[in-house]
Amino acid sequence: MLYQTTETKTSQDQMQTIFAQLKTQTCLLGGWAVYYLVNENFQKATGRTYIGSRDIDLGFHINMDWTQEQLKNSEFATTIQVAESMGFNSVSFRLVKDFDADTGKELMPEESAKRPLYQIFQLYIDPIVDCIHPEIKNLLGFVPIDEPLLSLVFQEKMHRTQMLFGKNILIPEPHVMLAMKLNSAPKRQRTQTTQGHSRHLRPSMAL
Repeated sequence: MLYQTTETKTSQDQMQTIFAQLKTQTCLLGGWAVYYLVNENFQKATGRTYIGSRDIDLGFHINMDWTQEQLKNSEFATTIQVAESMGFNSVSFRLVKDFDADTGKELMPEESAKRPLYQIFQLYIDPIVDCIHPEIKNLLGFVPIDEPLLSLVFQEKMHRTQMLFGKNILIPEPHVMLAMKLNSAPKRQRTQTTQGHSRHLRPSMAL
């Protein structure tokens, strides 16, 4: 899928802002992880930049033995708080913020309500965990996407570390990302909201 330059730049800028506020190593998934894995060689081979991404997929480790306090102070919960402080709002298991489709300017809810859909670019953040803690819904009010294969990244160290925006970011090894893609594909569905937006019930990480 091709994205507008405004969309990918806005997504990348928001991702940089999130990373800058986190103190621990973050795991990047989805289309942006693929971009940073292949872009250098793709440019050498084609003379063009590899396609970026629009949504931001982030992976987190959850320990089932954590107390509610430990869960509250985890990187996962902290990232949710950071995103909400940046103006992202929870929509089920995702976080979303509206931008002007042409300029990338952030839109307040009252501004979005006055615009036709084609003038709005919705940027989603999908926080994905390796397992579901029994207290996570009580803490956050929703159950996040879970991807058990993330345990390969965190426990088996099947990842690469890449310096992005001045931070060391974890990116799964290509074969792990492919396995995640294959694991999520059968579960991928789309639903149409009352506002006409097409949203994933369970996002499929782009490769």
